[in-house]
Amino acid sequence: MVNIEITPQPSEDERSAIVAALAQEAEAPASAWPETVLPGRDDPDEP
Repeated sequence: MVNIEITPQPSEDERSAIVAALAQEAEAPASAWPETVLPGRDDPDEP
């Protein structure tokens, strides 16, 4: 986890919006390029 300091201190509304945006960013799917380059790399049935 990365500690981020925002200055000046945000209001509670701003803080809530920042936390929500960071949480949404963390849920965003990763790039598709590994599957393009290495198809099936996450397939548990492949040896």
